[in-house]
Amino acid sequence: MKQKSLIIFIIAIALILAGTGVGTAYVLTQRDEPLITQGDDPYVETVTFDNMVPGGDGYVTEYTADGGVGSVFSARFSGGGEGTLGEYLTVEVIVAGETVYSGEYAGCTSEAITKEVSGEFTFSVAFRLAETVGDEAQGLSCDITTEYALEGGSQG
Repeated sequence: MKQKSLIIFIIAIALILAGTGVGTAYVLTQRDEPLITQGDDPYVETVTFDNMVPGGDGYVTEYTADGGVGSVFSARFSGGGEGTLGEYLTVEVIVAGETVYSGEYAGCTSEAITKEVSGEFTFSVAFRLAETVGDEAQGLSCDITTEYALEGGSQG
């Protein structure tokens, strides 16, 4: 009976490791192909922020996208309301090499951040906790949902 349990345990570990490898490969290849292209449905991701260190590296994502001529890239943020870590986060959004937003997270939740683009481009979003944040943010967390989209334009 112990041998059967050991075999089941080994198979379970192998499945977990295989699943982890597939997930990791997806994240690594995500940067090689566009996350969104003109005409696609928006890409939505939710991230939980906690245990951030003031002045630390924060959370940075970088993706590629592919828009037609005259496409408009947009990033919409929601979540992280009052009394959460969201009150203390800063955000920097860089699209096609241009900083289109840099400031407090609360300042970018009321409307989308947009930039006209064409062809393949990269965009990055960085969430950080400013060095000046003190104990008031200790132990706080929040969930922030980001929706990335490309609208308008034409292929070609």
